[in-house]
Amino acid sequence: MLLPMLSAYCPRHGSRVILSERRIRAVHNTADGIVLEVECHDGERIMLVTGRAASEGSVSERLERARRALAAARDPARAA
Repeated sequence: MLLPMLSAYCPRHGSRVILSERRIRAVHNTADGIVLEVECHDGERIMLVTGRAASEGSVSERLERARRALAAARDPARAA
């Protein structure tokens, strides 16, 4: 059976790593995108922002939405 995989940059490895869906530790649905918390094989926690809201607009707009989505995932009280 093939498992769904995802690619993420791991700062500890200093490169992109391939992780299975079993490495997903949390999913946060924010107004600025979906935030996946994944755990690398070395234990590093990685936050990935995805979804339609995170992929529309200019690069600077996407970066700003990603920052807001990560802040909301880390502290849900800030999202209000």
